[in-house]
Amino acid sequence: MVEPNQLLEDATQPRDRSSFLEAPLGRRKHSRLVCANPFLRKEYLGVIRLVADDLYQIGECVDGRHGHEAVRFYVLKNDGRPILIDCGSQLHRSESMKELDQVLAGSTPEYVFLTHSELPHSGNLETIASNWPHIHVIVSSIMLPYIEIAPVLPLEQIDTVSPGTTQQIAGREVSFLDALLKDQPGSQWIHDPKTGTLFTGDGFGYYHPAEVCEQFSDELEDGIPEQWFSTYHRDAFKFLRWVTPEKLNEVLDNLFQRRDVKIVAPIHGNAIRRDISEHVNRLKQAVTSICMQYRKEGLNLR
Repeated sequence: MVEPNQLLEDATQPRDRSSFLEAPLGRRKHSRLVCANPFLRKEYLGVIRLVADDLYQIGECVDGRHGHEAVRFYVLKNDGRPILIDCGSQLHRSESMKELDQVLAGSTPEYVFLTHSELPHSGNLETIASNWPHIHVIVSSIMLPYIEIAPVLPLEQIDTVSPGTTQQIAGREVSFLDALLKDQPGSQWIHDPKTGTLFTGDGFGYYHPAEVCEQFSDELEDGIPEQWFSTYHRDAFKFLRWVTPEKLNEVLDNLFQRRDVKIVAPIHGNAIRRDISEHVNRLKQAVTSICMQYRKEGLNLR
């Protein structure tokens, strides 16, 4: 039996990449069934990774036509007053709740911050509300919480925030931003100044090969390639056919100039922990190439 603390990987420690890549799926250290088809999977240990400081990443992968797609969520342990950023897909409920219990280690989460209310981001909210009935959920004021997530929680436990505001929540300063890349109205990005993490929902997501499911950007030889961003963002954000890339990229630049971002934490990818400027540039190049391809295909006005 694997002890809970064996599953808490300290990502600051060096890892033997060669043995990791050579190990067959299902037999790698800690948790090796993370990327198996969730409907065929027979056993599961889970992937829990320490991103930095008190920030943990939890989650699974699903297989698709472009490779594997991560479905992550994050936990800020926050000195015994934990905050969740999203809460994972209902397809992975059993695994995700086991992982969450291991990270929480008996503490009671106080808040869930939803980047948006799609099921890959909010699918476990009902179970979390059942396990911790006093928990509060924070959504963008643009979202309609009484439609999107009721009757999971009483309305008095659903709090709304306006984009562009900074608040003290559970003793921690947090900023809520309008999501620059979104597939649902009311999507928000969230900045945690303590860890320097920008939680970007669907933005900065990417598809990846099966053999790198657990690796952070700094554990890959050259980080996240532009092509991984490009393939995912073309799938996820169909509105890019109508976007002027120069304007979107300018707004992205402004955001990263105004905020001290040391980590980018997407839901559909692993945390990007190094060379943030380089990865922002790769995302901008990906967005530009998508827009230009639409123009070339004559689809930008359809």
